[in-house]
Amino acid sequence: MYKEVIKMNNLIEKNIEDLTLEEMEEIKEKFVVEFTNRLLQIAISKIEKLREGEIFFVREIFPGYIWNRIPINIRMRLGTQFFNEVNLNHKNEIEVLDKTKSGQQKYKKL
Repeated sequence: MYKEVIKMNNLIEKNIEDLTLEEMEEIKEKFVVEFTNRLLQIAISKIEKLREGEIFFVREIFPGYIWNRIPINIRMRLGTQFFNEVNLNHKNEIEVLDKTKSGQQKYKKL
């Protein structure tokens, strides 16, 4: 992990014109991963505020204007990560329900 941080800092400190396409893609991917992980932490922390029995979608955890500002690829990644996190670590707090016809995952606060 420490070596990755040093590598990323070295890439970012380079003059932008000197970055290769591969280096730019690497920076972009790292940003997407870090940003998605932070959104996941926020989503999980907000579950406590939901009432028992409340049915929700991940998008409802964030205010509409915030959700709409998140790029679609990150929203989709967040949905997948939230689903995995619930199944691994929050089965006693959240029940995974069926998906809607449009493919959005429903959850229920236990």
